[in-house]
Amino acid sequence: MSSLILELQQEALSPSLSVINLLRQALVVATELEIKEFQEWIELETYGYINSSIPGYRTTRGQIRGWNPFHGWQPIIVQDQEILNFYERLCNIQIRQPISELVALIENGDSDLVLQLSPQLESILVSSVETKVKISFTRASIKRVVNSVIDIILSWVIKLKKDGITGEGLTFSKEEKQIAASHNYSGLIIKLEQSQQMQNSSSQNQFNSETFNNDLQRATIGNFANQVRDNSQQIASNFSQNNGQNADEILKLISSLREIAQDFPEAQREAAIVHLDDLQEDIITPERQKPQRIKARIFGLLAVAATITSVVAGSVDFSNNVLELSNKLGFPIDLTHPLP
Repeated sequence: MSSLILELQQEALSPSLSVINLLRQALVVATELEIKEFQEWIELETYGYINSSIPGYRTTRGQIRGWNPFHGWQPIIVQDQEILNFYERLCNIQIRQPISELVALIENGDSDLVLQLSPQLESILVSSVETKVKISFTRASIKRVVNSVIDIILSWVIKLKKDGITGEGLTFSKEEKQIAASHNYSGLIIKLEQSQQMQNSSSQNQFNSETFNNDLQRATIGNFANQVRDNSQQIASNFSQNNGQNADEILKLISSLREIAQDFPEAQREAAIVHLDDLQEDIITPERQKPQRIKARIFGLLAVAATITSVVAGSVDFSNNVLELSNKLGFPIDLTHPLP
């Protein structure tokens, strides 16, 4: 008689496998064995990580480029560390779509994919470099997500067999269910996450050197860092004055941003709260009232909003409140610059 575990293993090793069917078979096994952690993981992969934290293998690095009419899309060069950090956060892409959509992306073309930016964020980037901007990433990074799902299921099947769980037909014995209950199989997902995080760390170092140190060779893309330096003295003089005049309104905006952030996925919620706590501390502590420090907090909040625009309705209100906060702190961000 056939075995669910053996069939699942054969499917995972098949050169013509369908990852969607593989997940369906894995869901049957997880349900029969009452392995809740794998049931939840399979459902997230099937329906997407809409309001849930994503595993490490679902993050990838993009590359931010500006349009040069003579040379096409070129890397953007910046020297300012805060702006560099802002760009890096923007290029840390979280892949939340259901696995079926990822498979469709892999099958429908071989060109790079472009991250859809919110209108607010796109306007900020366009006004800063005075040309069209895009953040792109490869289809290979999407394929890595799909392969990671296959690897997790295969590792899980191998562990089940090692534990003496094979099943008979479409069922498992009482003893097999007891064995499954005595093991924690979520470690297989965590192990792959840790491996992926190490790869992402290596990719980030490569991203830093390749994206921000290339010679644009007479490219007309503006340098945001130059704009920041040109305005730094004016910003410094405005900060203390604006902070004193708008203290109550500033603190109310920070409180409002905290409330909106409560509806964010866990990782973005925690990042937003950290930035807001640091910002409030900077504002109320005289020795920490440094324009560069405040500016870094603002860019950090905008980067958080940028990563969840497509999955959280409140992200637009969050972005608008951050922009209002930047104005009251004396760091206005111009969103009126038209697209070229």
